[in-house]
Amino acid sequence: GVTSAVILVETLQLLGAATLVYLPHREREGYGLNVEAVRYLSDQGAKLLVTCDCGVANVTQVAAARELGLKVVVTDHHQPQAELPPAEAILHPSLSGETYPFKSLSGGGVAFKFAQGLLRYDGCHLSEHEREVHEKWLLDLVAISTIADMVPLTGESRTLTKFGLTVLRKTRRLGLQELVRAAALNPARLDSHSIGFQIAPRINAAGRLDHANAAYALLTASDTATAQELARSLN
Repeated sequence: GVTSAVILVETLQLLGAATLVYLPHREREGYGLNVEAVRYLSDQGAKLLVTCDCGVANVTQVAAARELGLKVVVTDHHQPQAELPPAEAILHPSLSGETYPFKSLSGGGVAFKFAQGLLRYDGCHLSEHEREVHEKWLLDLVAISTIADMVPLTGESRTLTKFGLTVLRKTRRLGLQELVRAAALNPARLDSHSIGFQIAPRINAAGRLDHANAAYALLTASDTATAQELARSLN
């Protein structure tokens, strides 16, 4: 969920959108959407609500968002229920009737496909080179999401992870650089084991011990001091 949020926020901001981010507190709010969060976002002036790695089971909450005047796009990969939420659009690889050829994307993988769609939309003002560069530097997060979510490493997920590991070894994200350093890992030798047993547990620790906002802040840190402090804390 955290990686999905970063993927979408960075893409939307690059395209000129004003964004708000809301990560629920695991213990107090549970997983997925909750009505209080929807009201908060509406009060803050949000017009479009995009879910990350959740939402396909949140029928009541999406309906509440629609009643408040929000448009809703759900991006998710969890098991869909018989009743789907009344969203404007649902991006989910294994919905009934969905023709997308690969069904086992992680939440971050689905967010990445949405980002690709936005970047390839006819109205996108970025050059082809700018789009390719942005997509490439998102792949470190896609690899983390894919391995941490334990989806099958086959098909497109395997491809995204293979290239994502290459990007991760050279990541521009100060937070990941510092987290790798705090975990005493060799950046040049990062692999699926490094993510599954070293990097992902530290990112997940934020939501387990206090709030996932710390993990989001780590992945989006823009200065070394903040990145170091957050990485030490999660470590």
